[in-house]
Amino acid sequence: MKDLIKKNSSIWIIAFLIFIHFIPSVIAQYRVAPKYLLELGKQFYLRGQYKAALEEFEKALLINPDLEEAQEYIEKIKRRERIIAETLEKFESRGKISSERFSYKLVKIPSKREILIRKALDRWMAKMRKKFKKKKITIVVPEIVLDEAIKATQPNTKLQIEKGKSIIIKGRQITHWLIISPNIITVERKSPDEIIVKGQEIGVTFFHLWDISGRWTFNVLCSLPKPTGPTLEEELRLAEERAKTFKLRYNFDWNLYEKGKRLDNLERESYAYSHALRLEGPTPYGNFDATCDVRSLKETTDLTYVSVNLTEGRIGSFEDFTLRAFDYTPGFSNLSFGSATLRGVMLNSPAFNKKLDYTIFWGREGGGRYGGLSPGLAKVKNSFLAGLDLNYYPSSEANCEFTITRGWGRAREDYLNEYNYNLEARRHFEHLDLGYTLSYDSETLANLLNLIYHTPDLFWTAELRNIDKDFVSSTGYGWRRGEIGGLFTLKMSPQENINVSSRLDIFRDRLFPSPENENRWNVNFDLDTIFTLSPSASLRFDYNLYNELGRISQYRFHGLGVGLSKRWDWIRKINTFINYRHQESKHFNASSLDYINDKISF
Repeated sequence: MKDLIKKNSSIWIIAFLIFIHFIPSVIAQYRVAPKYLLELGKQFYLRGQYKAALEEFEKALLINPDLEEAQEYIEKIKRRERIIAETLEKFESRGKISSERFSYKLVKIPSKREILIRKALDRWMAKMRKKFKKKKITIVVPEIVLDEAIKATQPNTKLQIEKGKSIIIKGRQITHWLIISPNIITVERKSPDEIIVKGQEIGVTFFHLWDISGRWTFNVLCSLPKPTGPTLEEELRLAEERAKTFKLRYNFDWNLYEKGKRLDNLERESYAYSHALRLEGPTPYGNFDATCDVRSLKETTDLTYVSVNLTEGRIGSFEDFTLRAFDYTPGFSNLSFGSATLRGVMLNSPAFNKKLDYTIFWGREGGGRYGGLSPGLAKVKNSFLAGLDLNYYPSSEANCEFTITRGWGRAREDYLNEYNYNLEARRHFEHLDLGYTLSYDSETLANLLNLIYHTPDLFWTAELRNIDKDFVSSTGYGWRRGEIGGLFTLKMSPQENINVSSRLDIFRDRLFPSPENENRWNVNFDLDTIFTLSPSASLRFDYNLYNELGRISQYRFHGLGVGLSKRWDWIRKINTFINYRHQESKHFNASSLDYINDKISF
């Protein structure tokens, strides 16, 4: 029993010692707690979290009722609540503003750490959005340049357009055009040198256009649009191109023409074939390609075309240049230098951070493809051309171009001069484009001023020209030589269902003027107006006047037309139209060519 009492006494003594050891720290923490709660309440108060601050101050008073600073803060918070309540009651009594409009809520003010984390997340999200942002898709419209290759296929040049698609035809100062079937294709002007041909309905037709080279005829097939996405053949071709290897292409064309009354007695009239070989691929110095054509007709076989090119060239710090050898066409034209095919060498390259680019060329005239002609009918002439074309871009809205060319050789025409110079300046504004050209052939001058004003509903152009009657370019007679005057075009949509386009050309011909009055002016005017009555019906009115009494061959022509077209959406789409046209033509030097014509078509 004594041992049990001793044992219990020892336990109580140990417990008492532990209590004595820990009680001071608990009492110390109890003394510090009100100050901690007071500081925490102050932080909430400064952040605008008054409800949370009130709770902390009340906790501090429970521990230490004599804490005056906590009582002051509690009084401030309650006074603020009374002011808000009295203000709400005042406005509610007036019946003007609902108390809900004055309701407030506590907003948590983020700490510095939260602000830094939020900024880092915002930067990361902006970087991800920029990385995965969809790129803008630029639709490239196919382009056809009216050059010697196209001229060789005239008048049987074939042109295929998909329904709803467009093709740009680029010539030199396209004056006018003639559409045979406006329901199949439409044509509109893009610039003085370019027109846009758009497929409307499936069918076959043809149209003519005129520029300074004369008339061009195209046999047009408007076909169904191709399925979207590449075909299997295109996928295979793209896979080959991505392989970045050299590719060798060979093409063989053969044709035979025989004539006779029966199959068993046919006689050969002509026999011809051609070989075309092309090698292309990337190199450490740029993209390389080489082409050669061999044509044979009867007993004559010639190498009619050969070309070796290096594009996107790079040799050390010399980058982005283009080098062409043998047959080529310089990539520019102006009043002093027209389109020409040469056999020689050409270098094109940018310089000074692409503020400047230049083209240097030399070659013998007569190079290039001969089309379907016999190789013996087109020989390389003993006539040479060399020159420099320099472009300067002080800004993205302005550029200047200077060209100097030299021509020489025994086969060169006598009326041509040795040197030709050309200076062009262009300036782009928000709605206005300006351009001026001054050309000098060592004896005479040619001036050309271009203005283009464009808005979403209006497109207006003006071309003022003054070409000396003896002006020549480096390759032939000058463009519109002897003319002084202006060409004005207008396209506008005063309303959504009305489209108006017009063309006015006023000029005086000093090369072949009227023998009666050399100062007489010529006037050519075209007007075309389309009224869209409904999505399936339209009314069209056009008027043409060609009054050229200021030329040696005087004539006057005027015509007007009215047409109504309607599409019927039945089992199949049926297009109907009715057109009336009146034409009068009078030739003052040949009265036998006069006529008056009235026609109705439907």
